[in-house]
This record gives sequence, C-alpha cells and structure tokens, in this order.
Amino acid sequence: MRKSLFLICLLSLLVLSSVVLANDCSRYPTMLETCTPFSCSYQHPMTGDMVSKSIIGEKAGKCLTTEQMPDAGQANCAFNVEFRKAVSQYLKLVDGGHKVKSSTTFDTATGKARTTETVDGLPVVNPLQEAFDKGICQVSGYN
Repeated sequence: MRKSLFLICLLSLLVLSSVVLANDCSRYPTMLETCTPFSCSYQHPMTGDMVSKSIIGEKAGKCLTTEQMPDAGQANCAFNVEFRKAVSQYLKLVDGGHKVKSSTTFDTATGKARTTETVDGLPVVNPLQEAFDKGICQVSGYN
C-alpha cells in the first residue's frame, strides 16, 4: 500500500517537476528523444532539494534513464523507441504549457493509481504513468 501511495505522489511530482525542468533541465526532453547521454539537476518542487536526472544511453535497444527521488529513492527507466519519443513529446508539451493541472485517484480495491492531466485546459495523456504501470520504469530505494 505504501509503495502504491508513493507511486501516486511520484506521478504527480513528475508533472510538477517537468514544469520546473525549464530552469535547469530544459534540454532533457530533446536529449531523451535521441537517447543522447545527458545529466542535469533541478530543484525538487516539494522538498526544495537539488536532485539530478540522467540519460545513461542505449543498451540492448532500450534508452536507460535514472532520476533521483526524495528520501533516497530513484526512478529507473528502460524506454523503447516508442516510449522514449512519447515521453519526450509529453515533457516538451508540459514544459511549454502555461497552466498544468494534475489530479490522481487511487482505487484501493486494485491498488492502481490513475492520474489525469490538462495543459492549458486540454487533456493530455501521460506516457510516464503507462511506463510505470507496464514496468518500463521502476522505483527503488523505498520499502
């Protein structure tokens, strides 16, 4: 249950942090699109701590990424080309939006979280949520 609640927070934070990315990680979405190794740091929107995220590069046809999370957590992803490009486009859209809203619901029966988002009043699909749901991205460092 704790891990599920953490994932809800994580998905919401990914939306919020992507708005902050323009300050220090504005090149991240473009570098992700081509899976070009890249590292940057940004101020976490909830803790205020400086955290980093990196594109490690391609291995076995997957683009490997890692991102620090609060309290010694880490999100690791292995994106195929389709997801890599979808996440890149999503981050570009969110970064360019003037008004980004996110809401999350949690189904206690299934343990699944569902986040809905809008950018400038238009609904958007968050490919990161699907990546976590499918195990393409995984969180470590929490019990």
